Amino acid sequence: MRPINPSKKELRKKVLKDRTGQQIDEVQKKSLKIKELFLDLLSSYDLQVVMLYQDFRQEVQTQPIIEELLRKNITVLLPKTLVEERRLIPYRINNINRDLVQGAYGIWEPDSTRLEEVPVERIDMVVIPGVAFDIQGNRLGYGGGYYDRFLPTLRPVALRVALAFELQIVPEVYPQEHDCIMDVILTEERRIQR
Repeated sequence: MRPINPSKKELRKKVLKDRTGQQIDEVQKKSLKIKELFLDLLSSYDLQVVMLYQDFRQEVQTQPIIEELLRKNITVLLPKTLVEERRLIPYRINNINRDLVQGAYGIWEPDSTRLEEVPVERIDMVVIPGVAFDIQGNRLGYGGGYYDRFLPTLRPVALRVALAFELQIVPEVYPQEHDCIMDVILTEERRIQR
């Protein structure tokens, strides 16, 4: 049983433990279901530029989605993390196997020495990682505030989509005023849309 009012730190620790406790075949199976829901969502919109993230530590696997978008000739962006400035810079990738280098926190990110930086105002959709989400669209991130700083720079019409396993959906993430709300959350079981 979860405590009635867990702190963000406790909630983050609990959900991360549950997520990393999954077997890799379970992660792959659930990620495939989420990919299908994502492609179904995508078919409802006319999107040209989509920013995703490279999955890390038992997150929903994004590589199959990235590869599918590239096949569909959608412009795919991944963020480069500027740790000292605490911000994300979107870069266009063309091949996930050749265009990434290991970056901040050991996460694979675009090779900014040879790829094109893309202005934020061109982005139609951002796929956002997180630790936990509630059905109101609130997100509990990893604590660095990178996406909380990045998301307000988007055009208001840009779609904010989170990918999560059902075990990451909690009753409440106790949002603060600066936290950004997701438009859609996709799990292996459902689409949660505001």
